[in-house]
Amino acid sequence: KHDKDGSFVRRYLPQLRNMPTKYVHEPWRAPLDVQRRAGCVVGEDYPERIVDHAVASKECIAKIAAAYAQEKSSTSSAQPGPTGRKRKRGT
Repeated sequence: KHDKDGSFVRRYLPQLRNMPTKYVHEPWRAPLDVQRRAGCVVGEDYPERIVDHAVASKECIAKIAAAYAQEKSSTSSAQPGPTGRKRKRGT
């Protein structure tokens, strides 16, 4: 978005200086032959990704959905209070 041609990345990450612009921001997406030609093989010359954002996002969404479902089920089974309103257990 801010470094469309990858000049900032190339300046501060010299391992990526020969990586094609298409892959400079995500070098792990480059085919192995492209990585070799650029002199930057991910896992050898450049570290592997720490986080796969697509996987992490799906896991996070699933955990949030489970938390909401648990909260919904715990409040729906609450006993009515003296005013007729349901109150949360333990209160």
